[in-house]
Amino acid sequence: MFFFFFDMTNFEKWDKEFRAQNLYAFNNNDNALLYLKVRAVCRGKQIKQFIEKNGIELKSTKINDQFAELFSVMENTPNGMEMLDTYLRDRNNEWYHTMGVDEDKLKSGLRQITNYEWGGDQENSLDQYLVRRYIKVISDYDELKSKADAIAANAWKFVQTSWYNNWTSYLIESIFKKHTRVLSAVGEIKSVDFFIDNNPVDLKRFSTVFIAISDWSIPIHFLPQISEAYRVEPEPQKQSITIASLFDDASIMNLSMSK
Repeated sequence: MFFFFFDMTNFEKWDKEFRAQNLYAFNNNDNALLYLKVRAVCRGKQIKQFIEKNGIELKSTKINDQFAELFSVMENTPNGMEMLDTYLRDRNNEWYHTMGVDEDKLKSGLRQITNYEWGGDQENSLDQYLVRRYIKVISDYDELKSKADAIAANAWKFVQTSWYNNWTSYLIESIFKKHTRVLSAVGEIKSVDFFIDNNPVDLKRFSTVFIAISDWSIPIHFLPQISEAYRVEPEPQKQSITIASLFDDASIMNLSMSK
């Protein structure tokens, strides 16, 4: 009987874990962290910028092959992690500059929303709701026209609530990403939004996310409704959590991908 052993490379090991979304495996391991950061720059435009900026030549031409090759190069470059950190930080600053969001105006707009309602119902998307409620059940065009205001109201609720979700998420992420101990993944890694002291963090995994900073806060009665993905469960005795309190050592351990 013969036994064959396959010597898996570090890249193959971490790629397998990532594709299985076993993100707990990436905690407290510098090589695993390197994989995530290389992955963050491995998009067509980003990888081209990164290798040109750092004078790196890759033999591969396909993105997937370049990913594996660049990981190997960074793995054998003494300051490889620093090079990746510098690029990711520059990219994040560039992203905020490009977005050009007036955050004071945005906060003012968010404060004006007093009702958190989805158009239609929460079990179906808006288009499915409209098809089920109007399109496939009303054959009389005059009757359909009479429902125009109701349809418009549902569409507006959907747009307003989706807008609220999108931009509250933007503000929450921006609070973290602007902190000096946080490095953004610039939105390029599935399930990793940023790193806190090199701990990979997925914002949606927080059991409690309620932040009050400067003069802006999320109305507490919105919290259970904002998004199931955020699993917002404010503690009864707390009205808010300041951003500073999230950066003590115990909190950082809770923010990482550990169980």
